[in-house]
Amino acid sequence: MDAGTVPALMKRATVSPIYKGGDKSLAKNYRPVALTSHLIKVFEKCVRDKITTHMERQELHMENQHGFRKGRSCLSKLLAHYNWFLETLAAGNNVDVVFLDFAKAFDKVDHGILLLHKIKALGLRGKLGIWLHDFLTERVQSVVVDGQSSKEDTVMSGVPQGSVLGPLLFLIHMRDIGEEVSESVLSSFADDTSISRPISNVQEVEHLQEDLNKVYSWATTNNMTFNEEKFEMLRCGPDCNIKTTTTLHTEGGGHITPTPHVKCLGVYLSADGSFSHHITETVRKARGMAGWVMRTFASREPEVMLTLWKALVQPLLDYCSQLWSPHKKADIQRLEAVQRSFTKHIRGLHDLNYWDRLKILGIYSQQRRRERYRAIYIWKVLEKQVPDPTSLALQAHLNERTGRKCSRKTLPSKAPGRCKTLLAASLAHEGPKIFNSLHKNVRNITGCSVNTFKYGLDKILRTVPDEPPVPGYTAKCRTSNTIPDQVALLDRDARTGSSGRPPRL
Repeated sequence: MDAGTVPALMKRATVSPIYKGGDKSLAKNYRPVALTSHLIKVFEKCVRDKITTHMERQELHMENQHGFRKGRSCLSKLLAHYNWFLETLAAGNNVDVVFLDFAKAFDKVDHGILLLHKIKALGLRGKLGIWLHDFLTERVQSVVVDGQSSKEDTVMSGVPQGSVLGPLLFLIHMRDIGEEVSESVLSSFADDTSISRPISNVQEVEHLQEDLNKVYSWATTNNMTFNEEKFEMLRCGPDCNIKTTTTLHTEGGGHITPTPHVKCLGVYLSADGSFSHHITETVRKARGMAGWVMRTFASREPEVMLTLWKALVQPLLDYCSQLWSPHKKADIQRLEAVQRSFTKHIRGLHDLNYWDRLKILGIYSQQRRRERYRAIYIWKVLEKQVPDPTSLALQAHLNERTGRKCSRKTLPSKAPGRCKTLLAASLAHEGPKIFNSLHKNVRNITGCSVNTFKYGLDKILRTVPDEPPVPGYTAKCRTSNTIPDQVALLDRDARTGSSGRPPRL
């Protein structure tokens, strides 16, 4: 660091192309991951931590950037976007959302612009600035495929994907992308960028196009290019006239065609605001993976089956479930049916009903898992470990008798009925309800790791009946299987001395 140099050996990278999808014969469908020395990665980590601390203290990050930042993730970006989306619809407006796509964003970062302007603007000068300049310049790389290596070539632009500093340097490069955007909302996860705006008249569509043009201008100034054929758009809201008579354009003048569903960060967002399409796709993928497990592995022993389930199938059902957790009984049953069918094939459990299989295996229903994840996320919000998806509306209220509770947003009284239903089922409204229904000792857990809270939460949830809705069961449930309703039933039974559960199959 004192010398401001990086040994040439440490700037030599071996690129391993990772297939992303599409035509395998096209180089653009591969992500170039640079494999570099572990020694330089250790040093990069030290440098990154110092720069990150500086940027967080000085609030130098773009506010709506969720990529590669502590406490932020694909989930936090989607939650913030969806909450804003529903509140805008509830106010009676249309919403236009344009999803942009950069071409090889990481590889086209201009070293001159990044080093001479953007890094200096953050106050990263002196020895650190000289070292960063040497780290990025005069790099060489070769590509290895099937054990065969290409000749080494000089890297003229970009931040090395696979390095420790690369993602942070890319965030610095992207931090001013929305500075000229006036009234639209620009949000990013690394290079995945969307721009949204409430639409109440034709003029506001024109204003959104003006903001899009500013983003196009930023890309030109920074030597970045777009994949215009991959642009997508959602047009939502009650005013069909605006949606049919107005259009938005790419940088090259082409029309951006609206679609009913857009896959954003692994979750399908729909123009009607629901997640029915995403749930359908999730069930399809989970069933396909469960079927592959059944065909590939002969063992039906509980330990083997549960290991395969948790490693291969369950992650498909869990991904971002805090966002899309369904409120319709039919959707809940569709998701539950995947686990119900899988557990039925476990040795010794075929003749038991689903509720008893869950107890014997010691696992939660899918409905209980999703509510548990929502309770954990609300706790993280209150502990300021993750950003509040509702823009500082979720606050903790302390009471010596009832313990810590989370404030709940009131539903807008004038919102359309369908929009109000979606808002009521969202994390911003349902999450605090679940959290507040937990035992006081769990809600009062604070100032600790998330694992400590999970341990206390699971200890309580094991005492709460988990009997999800399943077609064909003749046993009549006394209440729904949601945590608030089951906890309320247990409290009522404790007060009245009732025997509790109904007869079961």
